[in-house]
Amino acid sequence: MSAMLDEAEVARLAPGLALALPRLPQRGRVGEVRATSAGSAMELHDFRAYQPGDDLRQLDWNAVARTGELVLRVRQDEVSPRVEVMLDGSRSMGLSPRKAAGAREVALLTVEVG
Repeated sequence: MSAMLDEAEVARLAPGLALALPRLPQRGRVGEVRATSAGSAMELHDFRAYQPGDDLRQLDWNAVARTGELVLRVRQDEVSPRVEVMLDGSRSMGLSPRKAAGAREVALLTVEVG
């Protein structure tokens, strides 16, 4: 069996599973998941008062003109989630060849579907 399953294998092993779960972005790319910390991406997250040391390029000059206060745009990065799949490598997995093969198939499906 290859490291990655093709669409036909996924459909055969778990019908409907690929359609039920969204695909995750590839690791290392800026993606579909919002980070929990502020960043420099284009996605506007919030506004807050300027504090010494903040990046002046993030000032919202329209808000400054309206309020007379220094207002900062807070942006939020989008990141790709990290997914780790672990398999049981204990001796009990070797008792039945079907048990180990089934675990490998489930792990491959998990990685393929996302």
